[in-house]
Amino acid sequence: MPHRLSYALGLLLLTSLNGCSWQAQPPPLAQQRYDLLDMDGDGVINQRDNCASTLSGAQVSNEGCPSALTRTTLTPAVILFDNDQDVIRPNQQATIRTAIRKLKNDPAMMVTLVGHTSSTASDQYNLALSQRRVQAVEQALRQAGIASNRISDDYRGERELKYQGEQELAHSHNRRVEIRYHSKVTQSVMRWHIYSVDRL
Repeated sequence: MPHRLSYALGLLLLTSLNGCSWQAQPPPLAQQRYDLLDMDGDGVINQRDNCASTLSGAQVSNEGCPSALTRTTLTPAVILFDNDQDVIRPNQQATIRTAIRKLKNDPAMMVTLVGHTSSTASDQYNLALSQRRVQAVEQALRQAGIASNRISDDYRGERELKYQGEQELAHSHNRRVEIRYHSKVTQSVMRWHIYSVDRL
């Protein structure tokens, strides 16, 4: 019998006589210290995810928060005036009330008031008239509690006629103040992949 084989048998005999077992002890159970799941499927584990409900397909940072794109929407409204007048007509008060309600419901919304006139007087006179019309609308908004830093003024006079011609109907639509609402809309930037389709 070769020397190594006899040595192994002797060692086996010795350990069995001493009551030792060749059965290995089970390894200790590893305790998972971090949450490695990705519940919102954005590629960032829950442990590192600071934004737990990301829109599916959104481009995210290392902390799992989506990249945001902010754009400004502009929705105009119009207040009409009588010839050579800067007093808001009773039938235009509903537009003023709507403007006040919108501004109070959205504290981040801003407005630009753009004054216009018809072309029945001189350029200089019409520019001043458009300014007075804007001031009348601004005063109505401020009296309702809208802060002045949310209102911008712009006076155009007769430089941007909405309707051309000398008919009274055209003139009546040119005597106006446009309320241009500026509202910020934030949306997630989506990830690009080979199946993405550019939408024009």
